[in-house]
Amino acid sequence: MQVRLYGAVAFSVAIAPNLEPVQSAVNIVQFIAPEITTGIALGIFVRAYFLALNFAAVTIASFIGLAAMPGVPVDTDEAQAAMPNLITLTATALFFLTGLHVLLINSIAESYEVLKVGFWLSPAALLQTYLEILQETFLLALQLSMAFLAYGVLINLGIGLANKMSPQVPVYFISMPFVISGGLILLYSMGPDSVAVFISALTSRLHAGWL
Repeated sequence: MQVRLYGAVAFSVAIAPNLEPVQSAVNIVQFIAPEITTGIALGIFVRAYFLALNFAAVTIASFIGLAAMPGVPVDTDEAQAAMPNLITLTATALFFLTGLHVLLINSIAESYEVLKVGFWLSPAALLQTYLEILQETFLLALQLSMAFLAYGVLINLGIGLANKMSPQVPVYFISMPFVISGGLILLYSMGPDSVAVFISALTSRLHAGWL
């Protein structure tokens, strides 16, 4: 609680030169409403990257045979596989360990130099930025899960051919341990690089700015 209080005070001092004296309650509303809109927009932009990572993690779990294993969700009410939670939690921890939250706070502080207090964002510019973010996050999710997608397609193709050649044998159930083992080996070799790619993409976007 004290850390939040100190952070709020420090942030208020940092943006104080960009603020103007408030004369009435009407002025307070006129100042607060645009700031809430800007804050929600910046939050949605950052949230889109973590949603892309979660989508890629769920896809990875599905293609390596771990989608049916329920786990405790980190930030949703729906139960999902434990591995996506692990990947999302790891990326969230790295987000704070690498100091990206400081870049985010800094970008919010710098936004007051671009957008003065009480200034409304342009809906057209906001929509254009959001479309760019969606494009970047879609390509990022595809990049993170592409190797596992290829693994899932190839392994299922092989299982289908084996099942055709020996229909009496339950190939699918016999092959599941090997599918999961191969997927875990692939995750072990590529998982750290995938998280590093996510952190690098988010860092580049934070340095480039949102507005």
